Amino acid sequence: MVNGKRILIRGAAWMTSDMLLRLDRRRYDVLVRYAKEANLNMLRSEGFSIRETEDFFNLCDEYGVMVTQRLFGRSIPNEELAIECVKDTILRIRNHPSLVHFLGHDETFPTENLDQAYRDLIAGYTPERTYQPHSGAFAIADRFKTGGTRTGSRQLWTYADPTHYYVDTERGAWGFAQSGGIGGVIAPIESMRRMMPRDALWPPWTDTWSFHTVIQGGRYFDTLREALNARYGPPVSIEEFCMKGQALNYESARAMYEAYGRNKYSATGITQWKYDTAWPASPTWQLVDWYLLVGGAYYGAKKACEALHVQYSYDDNSVWVVNAYYRDFADLTVTARILNTDMTEKYARRATVGVAADGNARAFTIELPEGLTKTYFLSLKLNDASGKEVSSNLYWLSTAPDVIEAQGYTQDREFFLRYKSSADYTGLAELPPVKLDVASEITGEDGEGKARVRIHNSTEHLALMVHVAVTKGENGLEVAPTFWEDNYFSLLPGETRTVSGAFASGDLDGATPVVKVEGWNVRVGK
Repeated sequence: MVNGKRILIRGAAWMTSDMLLRLDRRRYDVLVRYAKEANLNMLRSEGFSIRETEDFFNLCDEYGVMVTQRLFGRSIPNEELAIECVKDTILRIRNHPSLVHFLGHDETFPTENLDQAYRDLIAGYTPERTYQPHSGAFAIADRFKTGGTRTGSRQLWTYADPTHYYVDTERGAWGFAQSGGIGGVIAPIESMRRMMPRDALWPPWTDTWSFHTVIQGGRYFDTLREALNARYGPPVSIEEFCMKGQALNYESARAMYEAYGRNKYSATGITQWKYDTAWPASPTWQLVDWYLLVGGAYYGAKKACEALHVQYSYDDNSVWVVNAYYRDFADLTVTARILNTDMTEKYARRATVGVAADGNARAFTIELPEGLTKTYFLSLKLNDASGKEVSSNLYWLSTAPDVIEAQGYTQDREFFLRYKSSADYTGLAELPPVKLDVASEITGEDGEGKARVRIHNSTEHLALMVHVAVTKGENGLEVAPTFWEDNYFSLLPGETRTVSGAFASGDLDGATPVVKVEGWNVRVGK
């Protein structure tokens, strides 16, 4: 609670921003701004290597992003020295309003001596902050020993499908999770091309590719690759691998944060593993990558964390409105449509709902119709009392449910995740190519460039995972960072979207900015 108001925590774990400690204020600004723009409201500073700089805390103060600080005295063998270092950290950062909570150690308890020292230092120097000794229990029965929270699991650090946070009774969306997540995140193709030579990109896992992920050979993310192949079909190129990866990550990240929104406040929040990376990596755990580019996972999270939001529940087919504003909304209209891959409408329903301040409201439960294609789509729209659209959401769903049969370790200690049934999205490969009509305008003032892009789908087909970028010239690199209000969105037949993005004019490196639009099945008309 802050100022007497409850807050659902939807955040992520902050890592040192540069492995070589080239700590740059602008990089800090970009990373914290990305969190703010996505409505992520907490960053958990891991403290593995450094206790973060004044730039980090000043920017979190300015953007209004809360901070949990891990103390991590265990990294210093001499406990007296560790206590002095922790004392110094607390005295240095305690005046920052963004600082709200302290963690002791990660996945283990401090010694009795360190734990008592942490408690005494916090009580003496910043008693308004809270403390827990341990990031969270793996065994749910032990969570009270850790301050009531739990951590993730090998499954959640490898791959979590969209149903997980709705149906898993131990690791789902209830209580507080200090280190859950969706598993490995696949970087956009732009980042992969920057990361390594083209002849090393495909097929995986070349030595170069392996070098840029968690374990040489990529074995840590075997279940991620198996899930991508089963759900979307095996990719035959790096471009196809990355596009399918953005879809895979989008659906999981959106579902994770949406599940916490629906279940508040029996669910109090999550800081997912993790937010950023300290060097070029993929697959890894990240919402913002080394090149300050963001892909499907980031925009799935941003969609889920809209302040007034319409969403679908994977466990019972219910449709909800989730409200993060501290005011009521009345006479909202929720519209749901189910469409086959050929855009034939199979179901439609509309309801008027009200939602309380910082509350949520069930609009209705969808009754699935007969005659669905194996991959189908659910379109949700939310309109306010004046008829203005205030939220929209499009899901690709499957007549085959996600049901985990078993997970664990082989005799060789290799992790496995086996599905009894898995969602089948291979029908997405059958979507016809779509020619979009694009009109764009780029302006600049005081060192900031602004792009405004109007995209119209005049065809009879769906345009899936539309990605908008500003590039440095016609065939140049994507300008990074660019803060888009939305991206990786989809357009139904006849729909039009106008999206805006902001970037630093200096990042053009003197080139002429060009708007580029691509997507799953998209080509752009003139």
